[in-house]
Amino acid sequence: MKGSSANTDHLHGPARAIAGIRVVLLERDSDVRLRLQRLLDEEPLFIVSAATDSWLQCEALLDEYAPELLIIGPGQLPAGVTFPQSEFPVMLRLGGACHECRLALGGMECRHLQRVLMELANEIYLRKANQLSSLLDRYFEGVASFNYVSTLRVERDGTTLDVPVERICALEASGNYVRLHADSGTYELRETISGLSARLEPEIFVRVHRSYVVNVNHIAASRLEDSSPHVTLSSGQIVPIGPNFRADISRLLAERLKLTA
Repeated sequence: MKGSSANTDHLHGPARAIAGIRVVLLERDSDVRLRLQRLLDEEPLFIVSAATDSWLQCEALLDEYAPELLIIGPGQLPAGVTFPQSEFPVMLRLGGACHECRLALGGMECRHLQRVLMELANEIYLRKANQLSSLLDRYFEGVASFNYVSTLRVERDGTTLDVPVERICALEASGNYVRLHADSGTYELRETISGLSARLEPEIFVRVHRSYVVNVNHIAASRLEDSSPHVTLSSGQIVPIGPNFRADISRLLAERLKLTA
């Protein structure tokens, strides 16, 4: 196996990953990590995209591979890190050893990993179906009305405000909340970034990263060819561009440049 660093194994490329449920492994113990890889290789529904022993590396892998399943070892999830229940990745947390399969689920009676994986596969496909259904519903609603919100209602210091969407520079996922970065300040809404961005004009509010959506009208500069690609907004905020979004953003900015030339 080849890896881009000493503690990260890139097992399959993104093209191979479309053949099954993409998995990223985060486990300090190299022996346990290898057993997990072998077990998952025997399951035709799963493709292990990469494995690492570092949360820092894992964050980069989540952006690079956008996995549907994250398998994480005991004590390796930093405090405060959560994943929305209806989105991806689905997280499987491992715990103490089982005499039969030598792996177990944290806080749950061990039912052996193969059975748990099949249950997770069903959950992942259910989430995919729900997302597709939601996208179709929003599409047909948009065809019928073409109505996107013009303001977002927020609260700060006990005061309710209506923030015009054209003044919003970026949306940032933050646990169970979304931060609205506007020219008038930063606000928080208890909502998912996917749900919130679906209410906004998709040609204006564009996903550039797993955790960021930007208002393209507020992009002041871009550096897409750097080792750390990013855009700079009119507010001065620097927003990273995820590897899976770089090509789309490059095309979008090139098209906008032609229109303004």
